[in-house]
Amino acid sequence: FETAALVFADENRIEYYDKLHSIEEDRYVILGMVKDVLFVVYTVREDISRLISARIATAAERKIYYGDC
Repeated sequence: FETAALVFADENRIEYYDKLHSIEEDRYVILGMVKDVLFVVYTVREDISRLISARIATAAERKIYYGDC
């Protein structure tokens, strides 16, 4: 998660509210570049961003990041 947290520094990141998975807490998704495009899910608790999951972006998610859709 240390590497995944670097997506917050990507000035070109795409961030959006994850309405589908925000049942018990507000969750957000970031598509950002850290050597590769990553898909990161996080929440904010007590003013601290906490990563929930992180993975390499899919081909469809990469298209969104690069603006190809």
